[in-house]
Amino acid sequence: MNGFRKPALALLITGSACFGQGRVSEFLSVNTWHGTVSITGNGSGTTSGGIYTDVWNYKISSSATIQLPTVASNIEGWTGTFTGTTSVVANDVASFSTCNETLEQTGTNVALGVGKTFTLHLQGTNQYVFYPSDYLAAGGTNDVSFSCAPGTEGGAAPITWSPVLSSQAHDLPATGFSLKGSETLTMNSPMQPQSAVFGGSPAVINVTVTWDFEPGNASTLQVVVPSSSDYENFRPTAGANGARGNSLNLTAKLQNSDGTTATAKAAYFTWELTSSKEPGYAMNATLDSPSADFDLKMESGSPAFLTLDSTGQKAQTVIGQFTESTVTIASYDWGGFGTIKVTAFMPDGEQIVGFLEGDTSQTDIRLPKRSESSLIADVWKQNNGTLGKADISDDEESPVGDGTPGDGLTLYEEYRGFIIGGTHAEGNPAKKDYFIVNTGGQSYQAGLALFKNLSGLEVHYNLKQTEMPLSRVINPNHSQGAHIVDQHGIVINPFSSNVGYAIAVGGPGTPKSITMVNVPPLAPSSAASFVSYMASTLAHELFHACNVYHHGELNYPTVSWTRMASGAVIENGTTPVTLLNEAGGDASRLLPELTPTTVKLGLMNDQHSGNDNCVMRYDDAHGYKPEAGPANARYYPPSESAGFGLCSSGAGTGINNPDRDPQSRYGDAASGRGNCLGQILVNDAAAAPRR
Repeated sequence: MNGFRKPALALLITGSACFGQGRVSEFLSVNTWHGTVSITGNGSGTTSGGIYTDVWNYKISSSATIQLPTVASNIEGWTGTFTGTTSVVANDVASFSTCNETLEQTGTNVALGVGKTFTLHLQGTNQYVFYPSDYLAAGGTNDVSFSCAPGTEGGAAPITWSPVLSSQAHDLPATGFSLKGSETLTMNSPMQPQSAVFGGSPAVINVTVTWDFEPGNASTLQVVVPSSSDYENFRPTAGANGARGNSLNLTAKLQNSDGTTATAKAAYFTWELTSSKEPGYAMNATLDSPSADFDLKMESGSPAFLTLDSTGQKAQTVIGQFTESTVTIASYDWGGFGTIKVTAFMPDGEQIVGFLEGDTSQTDIRLPKRSESSLIADVWKQNNGTLGKADISDDEESPVGDGTPGDGLTLYEEYRGFIIGGTHAEGNPAKKDYFIVNTGGQSYQAGLALFKNLSGLEVHYNLKQTEMPLSRVINPNHSQGAHIVDQHGIVINPFSSNVGYAIAVGGPGTPKSITMVNVPPLAPSSAASFVSYMASTLAHELFHACNVYHHGELNYPTVSWTRMASGAVIENGTTPVTLLNEAGGDASRLLPELTPTTVKLGLMNDQHSGNDNCVMRYDDAHGYKPEAGPANARYYPPSESAGFGLCSSGAGTGINNPDRDPQSRYGDAASGRGNCLGQILVNDAAAAPRR
């Protein structure tokens, strides 16, 4: 191997005899080394001394790649360079009197090795040590601030990226030439407690140092997985009932580090897939015992697989001479995700782990293409204007409603989507989603369309009964994917005892508080006027399931009027009243003679008040008392019309206009009521305000 100086024949013959005396002389035959060193640790504590009480935290993570091409015979060792990064967060909060002093050192991915050297040398007859030329890296910051004084002082500062290594001697291995190991050392925090100088304990953490040095130069071969357009645009899908959806082909290529074609060939490739196992294949499918099988599976490769495990997660190609390998990955879930790792095994036993083109650190290649902190395909975020948003985001502002953002569904849940009417549908990340199972029949489609149009919500009203569980939770299938709350849908239920109107069972509130919305059955022969009226009353009840309230909440009276043979009108069998039309004329003749007529009398600021075209206004009053005139006078106007709009103000309009002649019937909506558009709230994670 090119990492060794050619030893004398006598050394080869008698080498085993040297083991008892140490192996330093054998290791001196190595020309070059390459290796890695990593340091990780974290800790926290409290201490006190003098006037100070301290709370400190310290975390460090360093990694370095080392090349040692130069023999340093004067120290029986080798020197060279190293590169890498370190990240440090160290702080101390020192409390004294009524003030806190905060000292902090930070550095993220600070570069290592700039202008520095690294040394590995042998010691005694059977030991070795290794160390950098110094332990500092430029690129951190030191800051200090006081809770009792404004501002923060500080600036750039070097970071200590490793404990002292030069004093740590290690025994050479009994066989072979790999120098590797792991040990725990102590390391002082760069931000020491203020109390330490007064007898308080210092801030010290344990760090784990792991190293691996191998003879020779690092391999000039690499395995690269090109970032193809197929990979860039891969968004996992599922087939019907969770069957196989789409697929992705990935190719790994063996090449020289300069990108040229390699003359060397791999004996075989291995592929290792780590797939998600989200329940079901969409947020609401399947509902009955959703499978937790792997969402992504390898199914074939080129060269052909010699072995492929039964779960489709591990595979090895046949043995031969290859410069590339391709694998096909099939998707079985609309929100599937995972990582895949490919390794080329060379004839001499060298193993070369592949990486994604353009990102040498991504050896566990993310599927689909996504950021490290997300499970959502980048291409979907890009197409939906959500790049940079976290998977747990739930911040839709349309419609604004009462100002509460979101619809109870995370960005990941809207991406994974739902089965609606047998077809997959994604949530709308720009609009609040709302889900309805309509068992009332096609005749209620007009009411559903009216509700969707007035609310501005993304209303999904074609769900089958089998697509929403009895719990009405629309997003029950969750595991690793971001989840905030069990968001509920609404069920419209035909109920024969409701002969003339719909009624929400529960609420007003968010969907979780509404057991169902009962509606009377509508037959194909139902009058068009009644179907139209039921559209308005259904929308009214659905708005209750969005925490929208009536325009008022008074107990308006129900009375009985009877026109006697004399023409006099008796109210409730005892009280004579005068019935007027709104022009001031006699309205008693509108009543049948000697037959009681039940009438609801509306009141000022009650449920009939406010905007008279709002679906949330009651329309069942057929009389009201004049503001001026005899106490026994009653206005008996024509029947009122149902509303087909949604108001944004409590001001009375139409029959409730304050300037109307002879008067406003029921006036403005009650205080805190009437802005129905500004009350909409669908997010089950929010506390629904009472009004």
